[in-house]
Amino acid sequence: MNEAVMTVRVQPEPLSRVERLQLTWALAWPCMLLGLVYLLLRGQLRLPEAQLSNIDQVVGILQFFLFTTWVVRRTVRLDFPRFHLLVIRAGAGEGTRTMSYRESLSVGWLICWRTSMFFLPLAVAMVVLRLQPQEMYRPLGWLLTSVAELLIFYVWIVNAALGKSYSGFSLRVDRSAVKVS
Repeated sequence: MNEAVMTVRVQPEPLSRVERLQLTWALAWPCMLLGLVYLLLRGQLRLPEAQLSNIDQVVGILQFFLFTTWVVRRTVRLDFPRFHLLVIRAGAGEGTRTMSYRESLSVGWLICWRTSMFFLPLAVAMVVLRLQPQEMYRPLGWLLTSVAELLIFYVWIVNAALGKSYSGFSLRVDRSAVKVS
């Protein structure tokens, strides 16, 4: 008799609220710091708004392709108190603590586009209310945006990034070899 063989994918234990907050902070603080530094430098430039807008676009592209990918790779290498992250590549039995640039770009893309889905309605509201985009470059705008990003990361993005099967790899939480102090 032929019996169907079922493969069961073992789901890792979900992250606790504290662990999710640690992972969120590890991803968010470097980006928030870069945003603050850029905000302060941008305020010192005495350029017309059109030129500042062009600079904003260039900085945004560089931030995505260089800085965001570095933040993702750094987060995977970090040792958190009760866990660390592993990159599981297709066809490989063992996980690794290092990511390639392409892999970090895939994770960075997921983080950015999902975050933008929350900020798209805000951008539409700004157009409808006729608010100027430079309002986001004032300290209060930066602070509100940063807090909103932290909440979005905490509630939705961290779990999405860990639960997704990317092209050729996935991220998993590993609690097996954690150093207890």
